[in-house]
Amino acid sequence: MDETQARQLRRRIFLIAGLFVIAALAVVASLARWQLFETPPSNLQEYNTTLPAPRGNIFDRDGHLLATDIPEYDVKFSPNQVHDEQERREIAEQLFRALDLPLNTVSERVVDVSPDALYSPITSPNRPDERVPQHVMESIKDIPGIGFDMFYQRTYPEGELAAQVLGFTQERIGVYGIEKQYDAILQGVSGFASNVLYLPEVIADPSQYVEATPGADVYLTLDRAIQKIAEDELAAAAETYGAPSGQVVVMNPRTGEIL
Repeated sequence: MDETQARQLRRRIFLIAGLFVIAALAVVASLARWQLFETPPSNLQEYNTTLPAPRGNIFDRDGHLLATDIPEYDVKFSPNQVHDEQERREIAEQLFRALDLPLNTVSERVVDVSPDALYSPITSPNRPDERVPQHVMESIKDIPGIGFDMFYQRTYPEGELAAQVLGFTQERIGVYGIEKQYDAILQGVSGFASNVLYLPEVIADPSQYVEATPGADVYLTLDRAIQKIAEDELAAAAETYGAPSGQVVVMNPRTGEIL
């Protein structure tokens, strides 16, 4: 290749590179103008939600469940997915039969809402007693326009057994007993989802998604059967002798384990 051909090749390379740079600058300028000066598309909405993490379970020495989380759900309706009024009335009837809510309340939240609304709460977000259990959620999940927000409710399958030891939680935080002592272990880490919604159809595009991490389980040295016997005997003795309360501790003398 002679010097003339080499100069021509260099000019072509520079020309092509320059065209790429100009094109890139045009794209950047368009994006900057859209971000700074123009309104995003009217059918684009972002919906962020926290994904709750279940607390860890608490077991006795033999693996019997003493404390656990069960899922509960707030129910919501997406009006922009169902525009036909008659169909909305039928949905309200279905929800009325499935939920423990008055028909007029359900109708207000399904039939009487704006068809352009992103969603309408069916159960009140500030009323945990209106949340529905798993089996109810399963029975209504295929109704058009119905969606859910999940929460966890702390529950104790053995009722009041070992209640003084297990303690309890408030607003998902351990405030007494084992629930408090091992709160940092039992606590999970909440997740996060950021969805881009394209209206009128609701198409959730998970642009960001971090799955929740459940809390760790805790195994106690307690024996469920021994605890039940001890509590029953203590209650009987308190009644016999008129004592307002009492205490009993059952221990393995070889290991010091509290049973």
